[in-house]
Amino acid sequence: VIKQCKQIGIDGYILKDDQDPLKDVITEIINGKQYYSKKVLETLNILQKKEFILTPKEELIMKNISEGKDVKNIAGSLFISTNTIKTHKKNIYRKLNLNSTAELVKYYLKNYI
Repeated sequence: VIKQCKQIGIDGYILKDDQDPLKDVITEIINGKQYYSKKVLETLNILQKKEFILTPKEELIMKNISEGKDVKNIAGSLFISTNTIKTHKKNIYRKLNLNSTAELVKYYLKNYI
């Protein structure tokens, strides 16, 4: 929806849970500027980098890692090899520019819960 609004020339977009003062948003738009909240801009940035969007399998693996499951347990529950899980994990790190399991868990909690 955000992407479509931008494409048709909508000058501003905020989410209902954004903390941006509405008065400031309206003032920017009235003054001929565009206003997209920080969360909206982050979403648009992700959408523009389609190669960085996780596959459903990668999201499932990230969820399992965030729940504290190790590679062997995840592989067993998904009926795939531990090497496949490790490859998915490596791809998740690359796509999201993460370097550790702690960063992965933090990202998951912020963006999926």
